[in-house]
Amino acid sequence: MMWLIVCGLPVQAQTTKQELDSLVDGFNMRMAAEINAFEHYADSVKEAYQAYLEKATAEFNRYTNKIQKIWGGDSIILDSRYEWVEYSNDFQARSIVNFEQGNARVEVAVDLDASQEEIDEKLTEALYRLMVSRGSTCPYPSQVDQSRPITKNPVLDGLLDLSGYHLDSAAAKGKELRYSATAAKKMPPQPVVRGGELGIPRRTDTSRHSPKDKPLARTKLEKEKGKLADEKQTNEKETIAYQVARQSRKSVTQVTGEDGRKRKVVHIQMPLVHDNLSKSAALYKDIVRKYSERFCIEQPLIFAVIEQESAFNPEAVSSAPAYGLMQLVPTSGGVHAYSFVYGVEKVPTKSYLFDPERNIELGTAYLRILYNMFDRVNDSDCRRLCVIAGYNTGAGNVSRAFIGSTRLSNAYDEINKFSYRQLYRHLTHHLNTAEARNYVKGVTKRREKYIKK
Repeated sequence: MMWLIVCGLPVQAQTTKQELDSLVDGFNMRMAAEINAFEHYADSVKEAYQAYLEKATAEFNRYTNKIQKIWGGDSIILDSRYEWVEYSNDFQARSIVNFEQGNARVEVAVDLDASQEEIDEKLTEALYRLMVSRGSTCPYPSQVDQSRPITKNPVLDGLLDLSGYHLDSAAAKGKELRYSATAAKKMPPQPVVRGGELGIPRRTDTSRHSPKDKPLARTKLEKEKGKLADEKQTNEKETIAYQVARQSRKSVTQVTGEDGRKRKVVHIQMPLVHDNLSKSAALYKDIVRKYSERFCIEQPLIFAVIEQESAFNPEAVSSAPAYGLMQLVPTSGGVHAYSFVYGVEKVPTKSYLFDPERNIELGTAYLRILYNMFDRVNDSDCRRLCVIAGYNTGAGNVSRAFIGSTRLSNAYDEINKFSYRQLYRHLTHHLNTAEARNYVKGVTKRREKYIKK
């Protein structure tokens, strides 16, 4: 069970014992395969990662224990593949954004006799936090995982659909938000990290100018303009949060925390804009372009893999365990890609893979590794199909779909007998898992969408 917790397996309410046993069995099979693939790395690399894993386990358990104290074991919700989940500092409020389904939910746990005014205040605080959150690579104090904002701007900037609300800024002007000044400005948890991050070779950007190149008065003026703009945006978001909290339809449930207290949980839900995936993709276009050029991988394929893997959820977690936008498993794709890029054997940590640039760098590098492995597939479109399948199930399992063994060198001749259409049909019918078969279909379809842009 320790592995399930540390790897961030999504915990859903009302999971049956049979479902849980199935998850555990599947997880153990995947972990056995990952451990075998990891065996050839140096003992020092494995020992370092195991030491990290033990500390990360303890820290994550402390974090989830605090959540369960308020919400109880049956109602805990954690990051999953398509859901981004954040808790307030006191764990009495949380937000759940489902990028695949296109909605955001805010929930607050309050005393059973809480007044409507108190509930609205807490919902306003929670909505504001959601609107300004830039995510976190590690949302709790850690000695081994680096904590920093995931995005430059708020994750949901331009993604919340507010068209169903009457947002009258004039009516709200001068109306003070009743929650405390410290709560109003409170950002998502950004704990101090005592441990060091996984290092990557630093590059010097000689194109940047020193602040000394600008006249002092101009620099000061730009800072003041930026400060005023930030304050204006903050006030606007506070006003929006205040009005949305009061206009939203609310539903109520009840939980019993591990502390023995019963609490009322008040929920409100908001839609994301209909084209939220396209707008999310735009957030990462510069990073994708950068590594597309560096590793000679087409941009539509990178975007298609990200959408298929995480629906652009920057804190995506799966049971593999895989992390981040391109869902890299630290001990397989993660360590292979890091070694390929930097020439040293290091296993990237969870927080490392939650960093969008680092994740896209390693994910795109892993696509390049697969392209290199399938370089003897003659047709470029057929080669891409093999790479797509390999990203999900591994090159060995792609080989197995043709010759019954994982010896890829013996599979090229068979693969080269197929036309593109024949190969697509073969892979979507003969890969070893339904997930892999559907993965080829999904990425291929999504890639077409990004080609048209």
